[in-house]
Amino acid sequence: MSLPGNDNGGNNNPSDKRTILIVDDNSLMLQTLDAILNEDFDILFAKTGQESIDIVKANRQISCILMDIRLPDISGIIASREIYKINPTLPVVFHTGHPGEYYESHLMDEKNAYGYVTKGDSISELVETIDGASKSMQ
Repeated sequence: MSLPGNDNGGNNNPSDKRTILIVDDNSLMLQTLDAILNEDFDILFAKTGQESIDIVKANRQISCILMDIRLPDISGIIASREIYKINPTLPVVFHTGHPGEYYESHLMDEKNAYGYVTKGDSISELVETIDGASKSMQ
């Protein structure tokens, strides 16, 4: 899925940037994350867990996934487990707006978990976590 107006604008050579997959069912959140991250990363988008699994199957260039936990079809946790079966080295950063619902220690027990960021945390923390996760694939 791509957002309207989400072209590279000729600013950077796409081959110079790492590709990340952002999974969130909220269009406004996807647009916000795109605005924050598109200068440093090539971004793919998914709105469901199944869509994220399908994108990972089709694209081996992904270096990191930013995964919302609450999705309309399957949870981000279940999607990450399925993605692990496809690519066990692909790091997942979990992203949620409901921090009290999930214990970070339990999320970090997931085999491909790299980090956990709460929606509303600082932009620098989000960018640093995604940058670290995507570099871990190189």
